[in-house]
Amino acid sequence: MSFVKFIAISMCLVSSVYARRGGGGGGGSSADLSVSIINPQVIEVDQLKSYSIEVKNKGSKRADNVSLTIQLPVTNSSPTVYLMGEIQNLDSQCSISIGTITCSLGNIRGGNQESIDFDLALPHATKALSIIANVSSDSNDSNSANDESTFTAQLSYPSINIQGPVTVTNTHCTGTNLTSFFTCEVSPSSTSSHDAIYKADGTVDFPFPSPYHGNWSQSSSEDLSVEYKDTNEVVVMSFVGKAVDAKCFEGITTFSNSSYNAAYRICLP
Repeated sequence: MSFVKFIAISMCLVSSVYARRGGGGGGGSSADLSVSIINPQVIEVDQLKSYSIEVKNKGSKRADNVSLTIQLPVTNSSPTVYLMGEIQNLDSQCSISIGTITCSLGNIRGGNQESIDFDLALPHATKALSIIANVSSDSNDSNSANDESTFTAQLSYPSINIQGPVTVTNTHCTGTNLTSFFTCEVSPSSTSSHDAIYKADGTVDFPFPSPYHGNWSQSSSEDLSVEYKDTNEVVVMSFVGKAVDAKCFEGITTFSNSSYNAAYRICLP
């Protein structure tokens, strides 16, 4: 065999081994985990809906010890923070602590996938109700850009057309930076209530002596706005809420000249 022919064969063998090992392939022989959130098309407030988190290995190599972390919405409460809503039927591969789900998915071969399912009910809130999923493993990942996925729920609400005069019950709890009446539900000892009369002309009165009066309005059948005023016609309280069932609205109340706010549930009889 000539020296030139020997060199040519050797170069071909080296090129073949290099290709099989993924040389020059831009990570083609690595694991490539991706995560996506499969969400319901319609998400009614306070109703359990099914979610699926899909983890795929788009690479050609196995991903070892794959871990999935799912962050769910939590309450703006102190000192204790709670999951914002109700979760059921969580996959047995997962555990949950407050609003963080952690799932151990084991090894995922190239081209394969795993799915995690759960049911979640979300309450009305003034902050974004986002689900954030993140996947990682002990293996090299050729594309970290697809390791995280975020879904922000847009809730649908029922309709309530208020016909005055009607006496409503206001249940509420007070705090700072509250975003949902759900916080009051998980701390019922902190709630109080009072009645108010919504008159047909859009004004508000009370069935007890009070220095306040007010007005109420609906921009749509799922919305309710309420203001309380003092004897000088100064607005001292403003509520904006959404219908959450056949009789009740939930929302946040702000107070003039105060850093506190309150989460309210206003219910018809």
